[in-house]
Amino acid sequence: MYKLYRTVVGNVAQYDLLLHNFDAPDLGRPPYGPVTEVQAAQDADVLERLCVGHHTQAKNDPRWQTLYGRAQRPLNFIDATGNLVSARHWTYPCHYCGLVLPEELIQVDHRQPQAHPAVAVLKCLHALGHNYTTAPGQGQKTTLLANIAANNVGALQMIRPNARPWDPWQSAFATNAAKQQRYTITNAGKTFLSICCMFWGEKRTVEICLNSILNLATSCAICNGAAGKGSLTHAA
Repeated sequence: MYKLYRTVVGNVAQYDLLLHNFDAPDLGRPPYGPVTEVQAAQDADVLERLCVGHHTQAKNDPRWQTLYGRAQRPLNFIDATGNLVSARHWTYPCHYCGLVLPEELIQVDHRQPQAHPAVAVLKCLHALGHNYTTAPGQGQKTTLLANIAANNVGALQMIRPNARPWDPWQSAFATNAAKQQRYTITNAGKTFLSICCMFWGEKRTVEICLNSILNLATSCAICNGAAGKGSLTHAA
């Protein structure tokens, strides 16, 4: 069993985990995963800033709109006379296959699904960096993290769709090797996660990560129903 401790080292407040033994005192035991209080507070603030509330509210967030390419584009229709006509509407491309759909028809997908909330938490931890996971995140949102958190929409760039074909979803793409190092928590990550759970509670901590801009993407109905695209398989 680990216990979370707050200590002051060289006038710097930090948190550590100690392996607790009920039959012996904790004094003198080595700490695990020290995280400074300032760093923990800053990272917790970033996580809160990235949460959109309910995942469907992402469509109302200018940061998410910019990252996933919301724009007016021509769409084709068949009119009452049977002719092909075009009209411009607000649209998004599906992040997975690239299909352009009207805003009303695009779905907001959890990259790491609600069925595997722990993986969504790890996705947010590796985006934060600070050695919370064995390897840091490498995706575009990780690179833009500071501007996303600061609501600096003008500095954001559209994330290009993966443009994966539909047919192999259930086979080749679904068996991609997991990016294990980015999803392996370190002692520092355990300490920071313990702080979050102490502050928000476990349920709220999971909600913040599940409904984070880091974990939400545009999807068409076909790709959103595809097996294997989440739970480590396609995570960035």
